[in-house]
Amino acid sequence: LLDLLSEAGCAVRCKAEVKALRMSSGAISGVRLASGEEIDAKEVIATCNPTLLPDLLPRGVLRPAYLKRLKNLRQTPSAYIMFAKSRQPVNFLRGSNLFVTSQAGVFVADTECPLEERSFYLAAADQGQGPESDTLVGIVPASYAEVAEWESAGKSRSAEYRQQKEQTAQRLYRLFVANCPELAGMDILDFATPLTLRDYSLAPQGAIYGVGRFLGQYNPQPLTRLPGLYLSGQAIAAPGLLGTVIASYLTCGSILGHEFLRGELKTCR
Repeated sequence: LLDLLSEAGCAVRCKAEVKALRMSSGAISGVRLASGEEIDAKEVIATCNPTLLPDLLPRGVLRPAYLKRLKNLRQTPSAYIMFAKSRQPVNFLRGSNLFVTSQAGVFVADTECPLEERSFYLAAADQGQGPESDTLVGIVPASYAEVAEWESAGKSRSAEYRQQKEQTAQRLYRLFVANCPELAGMDILDFATPLTLRDYSLAPQGAIYGVGRFLGQYNPQPLTRLPGLYLSGQAIAAPGLLGTVIASYLTCGSILGHEFLRGELKTCR
């Protein structure tokens, strides 16, 4: 992807946080970075969580009804995420993922029940390095309220928070081993909480899949009423990687023309 972008004359900038979307004559004119640098652009595609959009734009440019809808978007639950290394190959995760649930056939992201009674998900994390993987990822639904008391500290975590995080990690370790004895003795490499997701992924309340899909909720579309501003990402079409890919197709179609884009795709064999 980097090679293709380079051939197209694109530059990838990392650690260049966008602080504001600039406007001129009622249309998008570029972005301003945290460093103070300003980049001119006639078109901007925002893939951030839509609830963050109002803070990037000047006051008054979004209609009150649209602004209210963005701020009231319901998010998906958060999660605890464990990254671990097993003492032996996790062959039972080879070519498949494991969902462990309290109800047969139903994966419920219930964060009201005790941690030990929640559904969880395990997946190998071999990065394609070989047939025998010994690294894995475990995900357990979590409520942001479980860590909210430490939210004001930002990335500067307190000793109390770190202790709570360690205790939670050990509880999940015991939960995983109780259901998968093959994982006994595994080493915990790292552990993420809803605060981790909030601070490092800019996910409101640590929402693991961003904006959710709920009856009665109208999620944003790629086109906005601000000329030059388009939306994309998992809030537009569906959550996760597939949702992001579909959203990118819809956004590109909104810019280039849907008929043109369909014609281009038909030439790919």
